[in-house]
Amino acid sequence: MKSRSVKGFVLPSTGVDLLRLEDGVGVVLSDGRMLYANGSEAPVPVLGPGPRPVAVRGQNVLTIDGSTCMLGEVTPRDVDLDASALIDVLHTPLHTLVVDETGRLCRFEAEAGLQVIASHIDLVFDANEQAALVLDRDGVHVIDVATGLRQWSRPRRGSTGERASTACFVPGGVAVAREAHGLDGLEDESELEVWQDAVLSTCLHLNDVAHALLWTTDGLVVADMSGGVHRCVDGGMITMHRGTSSVLHMLEVDGQVCVASWFNVHGIVGTDVAWTVEHAGMPRRLLAYHDVLFMVGDDGNDWTGVEPLGAIDLAGPPVEMDAGELTMWFPDPEVDGALDVEAAVGVTFSTSEPSAEGVSWRPPAGLMDALSSDPGASIGSTPDEEIDILQVLTDTSTPALVVPFLVDAGGDRRVVDDGKGAVEVLLEPKVTGVPPEGAQFSWLDNEGRELGTRPRLLLKLPTGVHRFEVRVRHPDGRWAMDSITVDVRKASG
Repeated sequence: MKSRSVKGFVLPSTGVDLLRLEDGVGVVLSDGRMLYANGSEAPVPVLGPGPRPVAVRGQNVLTIDGSTCMLGEVTPRDVDLDASALIDVLHTPLHTLVVDETGRLCRFEAEAGLQVIASHIDLVFDANEQAALVLDRDGVHVIDVATGLRQWSRPRRGSTGERASTACFVPGGVAVAREAHGLDGLEDESELEVWQDAVLSTCLHLNDVAHALLWTTDGLVVADMSGGVHRCVDGGMITMHRGTSSVLHMLEVDGQVCVASWFNVHGIVGTDVAWTVEHAGMPRRLLAYHDVLFMVGDDGNDWTGVEPLGAIDLAGPPVEMDAGELTMWFPDPEVDGALDVEAAVGVTFSTSEPSAEGVSWRPPAGLMDALSSDPGASIGSTPDEEIDILQVLTDTSTPALVVPFLVDAGGDRRVVDDGKGAVEVLLEPKVTGVPPEGAQFSWLDNEGRELGTRPRLLLKLPTGVHRFEVRVRHPDGRWAMDSITVDVRKASG
């Protein structure tokens, strides 16, 4: 397959976001720290632990609790209990728009801080130089980013139960993905609308709910909840990529659509996947800086350590690689200090020489030691316990069977929804090589969230493709894991 060169950097804690700085990229960590990265040198701290930073303008930093600080404050920061926490953030080249917990839509500016634009807002979908595309209890609206006045509102097409799942600006208008959530008989109806000059110019039926829209140089790109990525062409849609889980992030860089899905980042040119890069975690955030595409993610497993920062080289054409070579860029984790072996294993090592009675055989220290040793010495036995070699060679008894430690989640399944809107599915893995008692189970969804810790998992699934992973811990500390995909489809006819 085609891939690209990737440079990896070890992070001190999980990377959760990427922010644009004036001369590089800010890597936001789970503990609120931020590192400066440029793709060629190891990241360095520019902000200490505390409330997570969500935007940077100049040297001013906006944090998730609604407060501000300055780049270079590497000492721990406290949460501002008097500020209003932020629930949505949108970055554009010109603006950083946020929605706080009180429903205020604000613009973050370097010198003036947060400037209130409108109130009673739930989400902000998109923005350009003059306007923002927002959602409130009445629907989708275009508002002026300077005055907060409404410029256009999408007419409602139903009296109850309808909602917009995502939206974006397109040339001369707005694209809105809607679903008839809660309407009797229409729970799974999803559509893509394109409004131009306040007129509904296009309305396409979707097989699944769209959760992300992106306007590119080649037209509108739609990502649905089942992992499909489609491009709108001539009043229809062409599927460019079909993944096993929904897209986590996508953006356009130099004419190629970069899509983060599951543990991969795909580069799509036209309607084809041109290259694929693998990450140690699920890459939740992408950010381009010059000819480098940065990615951070998390695999949702605390036992595997911190996933690295990846810097994808976008200069030059993709290169041919084997699938096994996609992980070669993963850096070796750094170890802070020496490992205290005695404390780790709970035993005490003696530095004194062992007595002769306590040792029956010792491996030779070298070639001369081996040549000068007694060839008649018995290895691992005493004269009273010598083994009858002939008896061993002629023994026809069946040796004890060693069962490997494995988990099988079962083959991928396809079930049919008979019109109830959801289907109950029982997941029950087969585990071998583990005692009946003592094994620990963990079920995860495709976002890495834990769903249960029992051997069997009963789920109620809506229409769509769902992927789950089961992880089993052996009493001796070993892990085994497997995954299963459940495709829930509507009944035909």
